[in-house]
Amino acid sequence: MYYELTPKEFETLTLVGQGKSNKEIAEIQVVSIRTIESHVSSILRETGCVSRNKLIILFLNSKDKFIPRAYKRTSTIEKQITQLFIERSGILPSSTAVAITGASRGYASNIIQKLRRIKNSQVLCK
Repeated sequence: MYYELTPKEFETLTLVGQGKSNKEIAEIQVVSIRTIESHVSSILRETGCVSRNKLIILFLNSKDKFIPRAYKRTSTIEKQITQLFIERSGILPSSTAVAITGASRGYASNIIQKLRRIKNSQVLCK
């Protein structure tokens, strides 16, 4: 299972994992504390964690399971292709994605190209 987070949630989680408080994170990201609280609540909801401490433990033990979401709304096909892409370490021909997900070739190719750009820019955590 992978946890998709917005880029800001991903950044927030990284700082939470470093033991930073909401106030410290808000100062670093130059946003309100309420915004950080909202990000943390969203991350807790996405992961199913019931506390900040459990979230930190999950993050530190499974960093490779957290991925930044490239889109605000991700379709089921995009999620499937993203998981296949990660499971195969970025080696995913569009024909395979089409065969497994039923996406159109163009749609699958666009998603894979975006994922490769993200991977090449070192956004995916290792």
